[in-house]
Amino acid sequence: MSASGLPEVPPSSSAGHAWWSLGAIRAATARAAHTDWAQIAGTSAARFYVVAVTMVITALTARFLGPEGRGVLVAAQGWVAAFAMLAYLSMAQPLFRRVSGRAPEEWLPEALGTLLAIVAAVTLLCWGIVAGAYAVTDGAAFKRLGPGVLATAFAALPFMLWTENGTSILLAMGRLRSLNLLQIAAGTASLAAVAVAVGAFDADVRSVLLASMVSPLLLAAGGIGVMLRHVRRLAPRWPVARQLLSEGARLHLNAVGSMLSNHAVILILNHYRSPAETAYLHLAAQMIVGLGIIPGAIGSVTYTWISRDGADGAWPAQKRLVLQALGLMLAVCTVAYLLAPAIIHVVGGPEFRPSIRLFRMLLPTLVLSTIAVGFGSQLVARAMFSWLAAYGLGVGFVTVVGMYLFIPRYGMDGAVWVSLGTALLGLILTLIVLVRIERGWRVRHAGAGVDA
Repeated sequence: MSASGLPEVPPSSSAGHAWWSLGAIRAATARAAHTDWAQIAGTSAARFYVVAVTMVITALTARFLGPEGRGVLVAAQGWVAAFAMLAYLSMAQPLFRRVSGRAPEEWLPEALGTLLAIVAAVTLLCWGIVAGAYAVTDGAAFKRLGPGVLATAFAALPFMLWTENGTSILLAMGRLRSLNLLQIAAGTASLAAVAVAVGAFDADVRSVLLASMVSPLLLAAGGIGVMLRHVRRLAPRWPVARQLLSEGARLHLNAVGSMLSNHAVILILNHYRSPAETAYLHLAAQMIVGLGIIPGAIGSVTYTWISRDGADGAWPAQKRLVLQALGLMLAVCTVAYLLAPAIIHVVGGPEFRPSIRLFRMLLPTLVLSTIAVGFGSQLVARAMFSWLAAYGLGVGFVTVVGMYLFIPRYGMDGAVWVSLGTALLGLILTLIVLVRIERGWRVRHAGAGVDA
C-alpha cells in the first residue's frame, strides 16, 4: 500500500511491464464500465441534497437577516470554519493507512477512543485561544462580533472537528450508506431548525447560529452511535495518537493553504469592508460551491478507478473523463451565467442584486478547478504529499497577500479578482505536474500499443 492508503503501482523497472500495462489499461476500461454507479449515485445524491439544503438556508437567512445581519452571521461562521479547518489536523489519511486490511473490531476501539480524546483536547485549546484573543484585543480581533455571538458560534466547534475526522472512521468501516443517510437527516433537521429560528425569534443571529449547530451535532452523534454498536469499550492509545498526529502533520499544510484560500477571504473582507459586502460575496461563493458538486462527484469516481487499477492503469480513462467534465462545466457555467439574475433573486431577494455580478465573475473558477479536482486522486495515489503541501501553502499565501492588497481599495471586486488570479495560478501549477505524469506514463508504456 502507498502512504495514501491506495494500492501501489507495480514497479516501472520491471522487464515485463509492457504486457502488464496493456492488461491493466484494458482492465481499467472494462471495470470503469462496471463501476458501482448505484453507490456513486447515492453519494452524489446525498451531497446534492446537502448543497440544496444549504442554499435554502442561505435564502432564508438572507431574506430574514438582510445583508447586514447575514454579513455578521457569515463572519461568525467563517471564524469557526477557519479554526475547524486548522484544528482537524488531517488525520483521516493516516487512519486509513493504519487500519487498511484489518477488521473494524480490531482497530475501532483504539481509533474511536483516540480520536475522541484528541478532538476534546484540541477543542479546549481552541476555545482558550479565542477567549484569550478576544480579551487581549478587547474584541478588535473579531471585528463586529460581540462575545455572545462569538461564543454561540464556537459552541459548534467540537462537532465540526469530529465530523471532519469521524467521517474517516465510517468510510474505513465501509458504512458509506450510513454516512449518506446521516448527512440527509442532519441537513433536513438543520433546515427545520433554521426555519423555526427565523420565524419564531425575529431573525436573531444567535438563534440562527444555534439552529445551524444542529447539523454537525447530529452528524457527530449519529456517527458515534453507529461506531459504538461495534465497540465494547473505548481504548485511547498514546502511540496511536502520536502516529496520527505526526503523519497528519505532513499532510496538514495543504489544509492550511486551503483555509487561507477560502475562509480567509471572507474574514479579510469583513475586517476592511461592510457586513453587506461580505454577505454579497458569500452568497455568490455559495452558488459556486453548489455548482462544484459536479467536479466533486467526478473526483470520487476517479478515486474508485485508481483504488482498483492503480494510478497508471486509471490514467487514460481519467484523462478522458476530465476532458468530458470540462465540456460539461463549460455548458453549466454558460447556463448559470444566463440564469444568474433569476437564481440570485430567488435565493437572496432583490437586496442581493450585487451578488449577480460577483457570481458571474467567479464562474471561470469552476472550470479551472475542474482539472485540479479531477486529477487530485492521481497526486494522492502517487504520494505527492510534499507537492500538495507546497501547492496549498503557496496558493494560500498568494491569496492572503492579494486580499490584503486589493480588498481595502477595491472591496469585494478586489476579492474576486484575486480569486480568479489564484485559480489560474493553481491551474498552471497543476498542468506542470500533469505533464510530468503524462511523460512518465508514456515512457513506462512505450511499445505497449496503448492509446493514451
